[in-house]
Amino acid sequence: MSWHFQYAVRYALNIWQTAIILVFDDFSIPFLLRTLFYPWKKDFSAPADASLQAHLEAFAANLIARLIGGFIRFFTILTGFSLILLIILSGLPLFILFFLSPFLPPLLPFVFLLFHHARQNPPLPFPLTKLPEQLEKKQNLNLTPFLEERARFVLSQSRDWGLFLKTLFAEDEIRFIFLKLNLNPSLFLNLQPPERPKFTKKTVVELAYPIAIKNQHQRILSSDLLLAWAAVDGKLKTILSSQKLTYQDLENAAFWKDQYFAVDKPPSFWLNPSQIKGRGGIGRDWAAGYTPFLDKVSMDLTAAIETHPNFLHFEAHKNISTQIEQVLARSGKHNVILIGEPGTGKRTAVLSFARKVIFGEVLRSLSYKKIRELDLNRLISLSGSSDGLERHLILALTEAVRSGNIILFIDQIERLFSGAQKLGTVDAAEILIPFMERDDFQLLATTNYNDYHRLVEPNSNLSALFEKIEISATNVQETIRVLEEISPTLEYRHKIIVTYPSVVRLVTLAERYVTNRFNPEKSIDLLDEAMVFAAKMGLKKLLPSHIDELMKTKTGIPVAEANQGEKETLLHLEEIIHRRLINQEEAVSEIARAMRRGRAGIHSPDKPIGTFLFLGPTGVGKTETARALAKGYFGSEKQMIRFEMAEFNEADSESKILQFLTNEVKERPFSLLLLDEMEKASLGVKNIFLSILDEGRLKDQTGRMVSFANTIIIATSNAGSEIIRQRIKAGLSLEGFREKLVDTLLRERVFAPEFLNRFDAVVAFRPLSETELIKVVEIKLILLNQRMADRQIKIELTSLAKQKIARLGFNPEFGARALVRVLQDKVENLVAEKILREELKAGETLIINEKMF
Repeated sequence: MSWHFQYAVRYALNIWQTAIILVFDDFSIPFLLRTLFYPWKKDFSAPADASLQAHLEAFAANLIARLIGGFIRFFTILTGFSLILLIILSGLPLFILFFLSPFLPPLLPFVFLLFHHARQNPPLPFPLTKLPEQLEKKQNLNLTPFLEERARFVLSQSRDWGLFLKTLFAEDEIRFIFLKLNLNPSLFLNLQPPERPKFTKKTVVELAYPIAIKNQHQRILSSDLLLAWAAVDGKLKTILSSQKLTYQDLENAAFWKDQYFAVDKPPSFWLNPSQIKGRGGIGRDWAAGYTPFLDKVSMDLTAAIETHPNFLHFEAHKNISTQIEQVLARSGKHNVILIGEPGTGKRTAVLSFARKVIFGEVLRSLSYKKIRELDLNRLISLSGSSDGLERHLILALTEAVRSGNIILFIDQIERLFSGAQKLGTVDAAEILIPFMERDDFQLLATTNYNDYHRLVEPNSNLSALFEKIEISATNVQETIRVLEEISPTLEYRHKIIVTYPSVVRLVTLAERYVTNRFNPEKSIDLLDEAMVFAAKMGLKKLLPSHIDELMKTKTGIPVAEANQGEKETLLHLEEIIHRRLINQEEAVSEIARAMRRGRAGIHSPDKPIGTFLFLGPTGVGKTETARALAKGYFGSEKQMIRFEMAEFNEADSESKILQFLTNEVKERPFSLLLLDEMEKASLGVKNIFLSILDEGRLKDQTGRMVSFANTIIIATSNAGSEIIRQRIKAGLSLEGFREKLVDTLLRERVFAPEFLNRFDAVVAFRPLSETELIKVVEIKLILLNQRMADRQIKIELTSLAKQKIARLGFNPEFGARALVRVLQDKVENLVAEKILREELKAGETLIINEKMF
């Protein structure tokens, strides 16, 4: 009974108060009182001319508009106050009955059901944030009221850590956290309890309340108890590590739970009037002017958000909406332009601000205004000509001013200024500037960096009227929070549970492999695509392995951790490459080591996977090594991008290579880049590659950064070939000759020292001996038989035939390329003739000896 008179009566008064506040808001009573005699819909008439009759006619029209507005507002206010009076009069006897309900047994079940939750969570004596200072003042402070109902139940059932965990893991919120982490709670139930601290309810609460304060909770929740236990139990951290999770991951999953339950079970405003979010009521637009044309060429963002207000939280860039509010509320220069790369959340920041405007969570001068997005495509289609477009644009801007309650939003405003492409001869900047200079006009726009510098900044009059706010891409942690916010919608649509490890994996891989777009948009799109991918597979839960599979399908790169078969391949990569390449042990070893570092994930994530300079004469296997690597690492020789650097030896070659190179890498970011005959490139082109080799990125001609982090770069050079041939001709060994060759190249200024130092390895290829050419013949024969497999024809060479081909193809100047020509002339031509003469048919084997050619 004491609870009834101490708390329940207060809650009943809160319900009564809430009903009155809702009527005040729905009938816009405060606003209508302030604007009682404003002209209806701002229908103000100006005199047509300077004559007395014109002034009298304008006066009469304005008086009528004010009288109409005053009558409608007065009638609405009167209706609202009548309803409030009815609530007060009808509520009084109900309140008296409620007050006496402890003495009226039939009413007790109703009171119990109405205030059950409130009884379990009575009003706090002071906010949770003040608990630390109160504990310093009063050591024996009762902490029970600061526990949320379910957290209090968990502690009431616990006598030790074991019972505490068993009860805690049965809670819906904790089960949600473990479901998202893809963990089975049974993993933790058999843990030995921590030796310190000893379990007491007070100890648990003292560990949990700082976490609750950090998470901005009004009370200590069950999830705060979980995080408190996790912070002191080292064995838990070991188990989390075995599942590749950390304490921060546990915190992120708890945040996910907060976001999910805030939407699923929003707080009731009936018992707490401070939770009411008013929307201005029915009269919020009555003092605003008509906008018939603007309505045709724009969309009301506030109305769109009002449809689903509970599903929009906008975790990313929360501070941006605050900056927008501060600028738009100023007395002058209240035009905002948001600048950022596509996908960084510029439009979302505008929607976040619009949501605050809807609920009056902004300064009074901005509350309940409309944010209308100008549809440039619609505006252009209605205009038909440049003159019509200019007239319509001015009309739309004029109506926005005349309305008095509109903030105009233009997404991708650069389209308005790119006259040659979109708006003919109309100078949109000259039309906008007079409006932007007005105190009663507010503009909100977005653009990207390149178009801002190209189209807005050069016009000093225009750029001076904008307050520039830059939006950068979200970092990994922010992107994870964004995906946690949007996942309930995707889960409902696809009927698939999104786990936290899959979100982390997705964001990590998007950051690493989706290099031509920006977060959070690229991760949002990838999550949506992953859900469709999982739905097609009939899955019920999205796991990291599914993200790996999707990324492998999209990119062809095996992003998952190497399985046992892949490990064996990587560990024996030298042998695999040597199936196509003879000798060149040093080059193959250097490449194999780089690939193992890249696949193990221990190389620098920003730099290319590996960068090599191959030195040596023609035909020694430099290009063949690159082909073998492209197929071995990227799955296909088609993933090799080849540039003949002799084509870039002019003074103006920098812009040419910049365009070709960046376009190719944007199209195929996972590729091997082969720069053939690098010594023939101009100095400017070589300098471009300095930053690529060092930083792994390069700006394209539009200023956008292109990443080379997923490429292997191989530059080849024939420089110094003559020295190698002379040394072999003299019978001298090439052992340890690489350093001498590099010194020669530096001395002759073929390459600068800083250029050579940027490569992971500089490898010297030596010419092949006649014996090694026999092995090349065998490899070429295998490739020929693979081509003949469709015809079911097999070709064999005798030992003497191989030796003869190797002898005929031995040429220190052209290397194995001379051998290829001999094979074509002596073997492939012979096979072709026999097939055409029908001397060689399907299922037969042709054995070629040295006398047949």
